[in-house]
Amino acid sequence: MYVVTNIAPQRGVQRSRRDNRAAILAAGRVLSARHGIAGVTFDDIARETGLTRRTIYNHFANIEDLFTAAMRVAIEQLCRDLPPPPAPDQPLAALERYLGELLAFFGSGQFAEVHRALIRHDGAHPSLQHSLKTQVIEPLQHGLAVWLGGHTVDAAERIAADMVVLAHAVAESAPLLNRRKEGNRHHARSLAGAIAHMLVESPAIGLDRVA
Repeated sequence: MYVVTNIAPQRGVQRSRRDNRAAILAAGRVLSARHGIAGVTFDDIARETGLTRRTIYNHFANIEDLFTAAMRVAIEQLCRDLPPPPAPDQPLAALERYLGELLAFFGSGQFAEVHRALIRHDGAHPSLQHSLKTQVIEPLQHGLAVWLGGHTVDAAERIAADMVVLAHAVAESAPLLNRRKEGNRHHARSLAGAIAHMLVESPAIGLDRVA
């Protein structure tokens, strides 16, 4: 897949129809995250990819079709990239590892672009927002809930949801604070330790095995 960068695209390079489509989708995802879909035109896509408007029209009828396809492809890729949750019988170290992987996942360019693009589109595609929630966010929450004490435990579900939201918030704030991946991993370990301490002390779940 072609990666959209600030470097001017090479022109005159022969690419397959599949490569052209991948480049168009990547450009649509990045630019809609950056400017909102209302601020993106096929001229912008053409400049970003080095393709002609005619080539882009051969793939998509309009910018909305491109946006929808770009988001669906990106969400499918995020589903494949989901970090595996810790097993129910694994110790605290597994939780620390998983939180670090969550921060890396939320901090990845693709997740951030999808999330921001949907926010900038102001709820115009509820089906896409629903897909991101049910196919990406809820599986992450469920995996944590199982580790915390089983998906039938209401308290575990609530805490798991809060942990996922918190990890996302930390990952989102890291660029604003000029923190790099090493800093995120440090914050993940601190976050895991604080959460584990609260869990051990809380009688609501009774996770004595965490200690």
